[in-house]
Amino acid sequence: NGNLRLVEAGLNIKGTWYNHGEKSSYFDSPLLAWFRHNAWLPTTKGLVRPSLAFVSKPETKDVLADAVPYFDSCLPEGLLKLLGVNSTIATDELLTRLDACQEDPAMDADLPVRIYSQLASRSQNGDNSGLRGKFRDRPLVFCPERESGQQWLTSKDCVWRDARELFGDAFGYLEQAYPRLRNFFVETLGVKANV
Repeated sequence: NGNLRLVEAGLNIKGTWYNHGEKSSYFDSPLLAWFRHNAWLPTTKGLVRPSLAFVSKPETKDVLADAVPYFDSCLPEGLLKLLGVNSTIATDELLTRLDACQEDPAMDADLPVRIYSQLASRSQNGDNSGLRGKFRDRPLVFCPERESGQQWLTSKDCVWRDARELFGDAFGYLEQAYPRLRNFFVETLGVKANV
């Protein structure tokens, strides 16, 4: 722990000034800024910026599988946090992963299912983190069953029950792709149950 304080002391700069009394604040040193913004951290996907890496933990791998770079850490938690290495999966990070999937033609088709399942689990525990609004405003719903057009839609462009025979690809239909996630899509995200 003493070594961590020594490292932090070299990576932060304390600025002090006087304005109706003494005031001070800590700033990132140029060395810390370099560590945070450059690809130097060795991971399962080569050298990356620390903010893109995740500490290799079973619970993280269960959700993100091989979609992210993992860092096998022997560093103290405080130093990992200082560098910006992800040690947990925040809800916003899961949503960022969904955004990234849209641009990835080689995306693992099971990744959205794992992310939605994780978000569903969190929402049952009371952590909605404004999910309904985020899914309504951003195309975060993957619709693999669509035959034409865009596969990523907003929740307001989706319907739970499949009505493809009547409406074609006018909506994204979720029942066949996510049979176990009805409550998440309909109750949590506000997807219409029927057309």
